[in-house]
Amino acid sequence: MPKLIFSHATELELIGQGPVLGSPEMTVFIAGVVEVVAGLVVLILWKSRWPIYLSLFVFFVLLVGALVWSPGHAVHAFNPITTTGAAIVFCLIQLVESSTTMEKSVG
Repeated sequence: MPKLIFSHATELELIGQGPVLGSPEMTVFIAGVVEVVAGLVVLILWKSRWPIYLSLFVFFVLLVGALVWSPGHAVHAFNPITTTGAAIVFCLIQLVESSTTMEKSVG
């Protein structure tokens, strides 16, 4: 949601070093819209696992992309490894918990 309200200079710099859609500002805004929609899909389809697998894949691609296009950002305080890595771990926790819940409801 913050991407829709304002863009941080570091994020614009990171985005500007990779492929952009028009401009870094436009790319950050589009990313913000996609993130909000993805969050709503996960909330609405909370019993389905495919949104989590899709999120896991996208986070992994974003992490690799950030490390390839801008490896210098990996040492910043809020860097792609810690922020995207945490999102990947949350997806994995969600998948483990959802499989445990499914097993309990079946058994």
